[in-house]
Amino acid sequence: MRVSVLVRNNGPTRTIAPQGRLTRAGQAFPISFPARTIEAGQAATVSAAVTLEHPALWSPSSPALYELRLAVGTESSYAARIGLHQLAWRGGELYLNGQRLRLHGASLQEDALGHGDALTAGDEDTLVRELKAIGANAVRSQHPLDPGLLERLDAAGILVWQGIGPVEGAGNWYSTTPALLRGAEQQAHTAVQAAALHPSIFAWNLVDEVAGNGRDGAEVGYVQALTHWLHANDPTRMVAVDVWGDHPPAQAGAMYSGVDAVAETDYTGWYDSPHSSASEQAAMMRSRLAIMRRTFPGKVLVISEFGAEANTLNPPGSPGSYSYQASVLARHIGVYAADARLSGMFIWDLRDYPLIPAFQGGSIHFKLPHLRLIEGLIQKGLYTYAGAAKPAVNTVARLFNALPGV
Repeated sequence: MRVSVLVRNNGPTRTIAPQGRLTRAGQAFPISFPARTIEAGQAATVSAAVTLEHPALWSPSSPALYELRLAVGTESSYAARIGLHQLAWRGGELYLNGQRLRLHGASLQEDALGHGDALTAGDEDTLVRELKAIGANAVRSQHPLDPGLLERLDAAGILVWQGIGPVEGAGNWYSTTPALLRGAEQQAHTAVQAAALHPSIFAWNLVDEVAGNGRDGAEVGYVQALTHWLHANDPTRMVAVDVWGDHPPAQAGAMYSGVDAVAETDYTGWYDSPHSSASEQAAMMRSRLAIMRRTFPGKVLVISEFGAEANTLNPPGSPGSYSYQASVLARHIGVYAADARLSGMFIWDLRDYPLIPAFQGGSIHFKLPHLRLIEGLIQKGLYTYAGAAKPAVNTVARLFNALPGV
């Protein structure tokens, strides 16, 4: 493996020789960096290679971690837990350590009752515990996750589809000025550099719910520029784009030419065709998958969102009830698991969370005018905002645990 470290000299011009060590289970592997003369106030990147015979490889079934320590004498030091693995993709298929990888999990929002997004260590432990309870081997986030949560996901063996770009959704794009574009790109660069050592992250997602081939040239240029930068600076991870499934492109345009993975939302059974029969809904899902394959040949394909609101206010069996949510999720999982060319699926979402006070479910009321929802709360979660498991948790856990793992 190759290790690079940025060294900044805060003293007079001098020669600096960083040292490092990689340790695990009583084994230690020294890392010797070449000495560099660095002028006062300047910085330089130094690199070194270290060979590990028979390394313990990180995977969801065996999340092996090494301790990496770097130091310049007694002046400055750095420590992190890292994982070693090989991620590869070819012909639209994803591989981890040489084995086909198929992802199943849920999206999450960093939000806890009483704390908002100021998560405590206990809140982060709970999120990971809930992911493990549903049998997830992966999680999707629209926002860069907190380092503490990423460390827990590393240790738990849960892969991360990590959003790093503007979250504007439903075909919107607001970074329309040069200053806003620069800010968006800087945000993405910072997020990547901050989280680069986490073995759980397998994809950097650049935009959320793109409609068609992008809203305008600014969005297309943003995706192309970041794709080029990521392939140059982090070629070991995929570059991804999330597509608004109700408005996919008929033919993939320039925005998608360089990306490695494409995800689409599919709310069949909720926003789309809630009154259709189970067999009709399943046929619609399969049709959308076929269209997705034709539009994005050779890309790693993922379903980024599927699900339904659920609470106790609606009659059992009807849309909005717990039993309806469980049946819709089971239908989606069954269709996706049967499609060998699909590389992943993410339920929306792990737990309920507040949006804006006036939120009443969005466009669903045009399809289901008598639906009863709690105002201001997204209720598509497998868990309530207070943390109680909905019946769908058992359904999803049974189905996810039956899927192959790596």
